[in-house]
Amino acid sequence: MGVCQKNQVIYKESLPSMDTKNLERLIIRYLSKIISKKEWEELNSWFEESGDFNLFRDYLRINYTIDCIMSEFDKEKRKKSVLEKIKKDKMNDRRLRRFNYFKYAAAITVILGVSYAILTNNTTTIPDRDVVKIVESGSNKAILTLENGNEVALEKGKRYNNDKASSNGESLVYTSKTNDDSSEELTFNYLTVPRGGQFFLKLSDETKVWVNSDSRIKYPTNFFEGNTREVEIVYGEAYFEVSPSSENRGASFEVLTRKQKVNVLGTEFNVRAYKNEAEVITTLVGGKVVVEKKGAKRSLIPNQQSISKDNSNHIDIREVDASLMTSWVRGLFIFEEESLGEMVEDLSRWYDVEVFFMTEELKKIPFTGVLERTKSLNDLLKVIEVISDDAVKFEMKKNVLIVK
Repeated sequence: MGVCQKNQVIYKESLPSMDTKNLERLIIRYLSKIISKKEWEELNSWFEESGDFNLFRDYLRINYTIDCIMSEFDKEKRKKSVLEKIKKDKMNDRRLRRFNYFKYAAAITVILGVSYAILTNNTTTIPDRDVVKIVESGSNKAILTLENGNEVALEKGKRYNNDKASSNGESLVYTSKTNDDSSEELTFNYLTVPRGGQFFLKLSDETKVWVNSDSRIKYPTNFFEGNTREVEIVYGEAYFEVSPSSENRGASFEVLTRKQKVNVLGTEFNVRAYKNEAEVITTLVGGKVVVEKKGAKRSLIPNQQSISKDNSNHIDIREVDASLMTSWVRGLFIFEEESLGEMVEDLSRWYDVEVFFMTEELKKIPFTGVLERTKSLNDLLKVIEVISDDAVKFEMKKNVLIVK
């Protein structure tokens, strides 16, 4: 839910008694469910006096669109139904009764899956300042390291082909085959995704892998018949949709990370093992996996997550909503009571910026919400500032994000 720069130009002259920036601030606070009674009365009075709902509808339609899918029902159909109801009521009464309009607006907010909550409900004004540098979202890019050590840059607009794989610049697909010649040497490639990047990989056994920012994985260019299919996350995060063993002559699938192994039969799961994090987190979406660490073994069922700490051989299990934990694959950041420190760390990888907190206390602020990975960092930061009542402020200096 970023600030609509275009709307500021389109509607600025039509606002009778409120500047665009303050109107945007009130709309964001309303959708965030943190608007005070006084602010609500101010916003409602403006709507009744102006009869202009264009900016509000643009926030509903543009800033968290139907792509924010958080449940399985047909949100597009529900959204269309609500908007048609609004249009019908507007034809009957152009001013719209305030309770009806806000009731429908709240319904759309639920449909779009928007949920923000930070800190207190005190009222302040959004700072009237512009961020000079626009930090755009990450993109599909990676470095492929071949078995001979040569490196190939993969990015949009650049095609690459060899006798084992091909890339259109946004994905890398290996030739589908299983090698039954045990005398042939097993060869490995590495795929390294930098900060500010992501990439899709399809292995020779048809296993699909989504690789997140600041990650590196090692894998065979093909698999030998009957042997365990083994992939290593050197560091970072990857989501796997594993080709079943039944389609690979019974061969099991394993994912290795530092001090941990995940045994797979055919399933969907996510493994997070970043260098600067002291734990490896495995989240199961579907199927079944067994997590091993120095003799300890724990089985996971869907919507369970294992936590393996570097300084312990114990494997903890907790219940989670796996769809939220793996939302990055669908182009979303979904945070549920995450600390600001953890949240900004994820943002820093995707937007390739360094982060500096003015105080340690700021890192502990809890945040719940949905952010689109396609939005600019500037848009996301503006929203966080508004819904925190400016208790959190951001400043960009070159490539450093300062949190204060």
